[in-house]
Amino acid sequence: MVDTRIPRRGRLYGYAVAALAALLIGAMALSGALGPGGEEPEESTFIAGEPEEITSTLPASGAIKAATATDVTASASGPVAELAVKVGDHVKRDQVLARIDVSDKEAELNNAQKAADREAASAARAVADAEAQLAQFQDLANRGLDPELRSADQAWRQAANELAWTEQQLQAGYDPELDQQAAAQRQALADADAALAAARVSANQRQAELARAVTDARGAAADQAANAEQTLGGLRKEVDGATLRAPHDGVVTAVGGQVGQAPTGAVVSVADDSTFQIDTEVKENYLEQLSVGDEVEFTSPSARGATFTGTIKSIAPVAAAAPTEDGQPGPAQGAGRASFPVTVEVTGSTEGLHIGSTARLSIVTQRATAIAVPLEAIDESGDTPTVTVVHEGGYEERAVTIEIKDELNAGVSGIEPGEEILLPGAAGGAEGDIVYNEDGSGGSVTL
Repeated sequence: MVDTRIPRRGRLYGYAVAALAALLIGAMALSGALGPGGEEPEESTFIAGEPEEITSTLPASGAIKAATATDVTASASGPVAELAVKVGDHVKRDQVLARIDVSDKEAELNNAQKAADREAASAARAVADAEAQLAQFQDLANRGLDPELRSADQAWRQAANELAWTEQQLQAGYDPELDQQAAAQRQALADADAALAAARVSANQRQAELARAVTDARGAAADQAANAEQTLGGLRKEVDGATLRAPHDGVVTAVGGQVGQAPTGAVVSVADDSTFQIDTEVKENYLEQLSVGDEVEFTSPSARGATFTGTIKSIAPVAAAAPTEDGQPGPAQGAGRASFPVTVEVTGSTEGLHIGSTARLSIVTQRATAIAVPLEAIDESGDTPTVTVVHEGGYEERAVTIEIKDELNAGVSGIEPGEEILLPGAAGGAEGDIVYNEDGSGGSVTL
């Protein structure tokens, strides 16, 4: 590059240089307008190449964040006893983050456990006593040793034996007057039979009562155990919750607790820095160009020179809330163009990315393979886009179909590789031409 700076050697000399520069610029303008020898300048052309892939993108910006982030809160009530991590620390799943002082709950749990043990022992003794009484009754009944049942059975046997003897005497004709005695004995046997049946019913009732007593004792023991477990479980949860652990691998992004003070919110926040996503917004007039799964390329100042990749993970169906005067989210946007939240999942390498960094995105809205032509070569003033093809014998205005556009080029069909396309109005300065600033203080070279 030619150094065209003008040294300062006094105001008079500066005026002279400025005047000379003005004359030079006028001469250059005249020469550029006429071309060498005072002829019309040659028009620039473009040689169409082979079809190539052209990408149309939509620019956006957003913030890089972790795809998974968790606020770790304390289930135990009490002041923070220890903070084991600080912001920026990398942690592993189940690593201790903090501890809460639950010494009062530990004492309460110890006393409750002792009381529960005593009640459980008492309930167990009650069950054992009820089961023993039932077993003893069943054993006596099986061996015919139940006092009430045995007495009724003996009375029935005696009445039956007496009636049998009397009837034998009557059949033998020994004493005709025994008829009256036999009738009385028959009644006595019927009474004994009824008494035996009543004794059996009574025995069954006593057995059922003893069985119910066993069931009740077992139920009471189960209820006592359940109530104790509920009480102990709540206390254990508070004691166990005194140790806060990392829910997953990641980096500590915030420490909200302070030693000696009871936490009011998240004690520690952990974000998984192995998977990232980007939250951005897109104006409503571009929504129809986007779909879930569209490719995204982006850069970040935190990783200069690197280009990262991702895909659209989700497109919100509801417009983002416009911020209010105090910066807080307000109602959905109603005036102007609404913006819709879009989440981009980072799919490629994440090396160099940092949570909270900004990202400049290029959302790929279309890809096509076509012959690339500079946008200025296409005339879109009519109903059909056209280009001017240069032939040996002159020019041809040819209709083309625009398949895709990017910032500089359009992919078209309707021309062939190797054809020469006119670039209207592209003639200009040549390399080495000097253009001075308006104040004549310096210059630059047109390349």
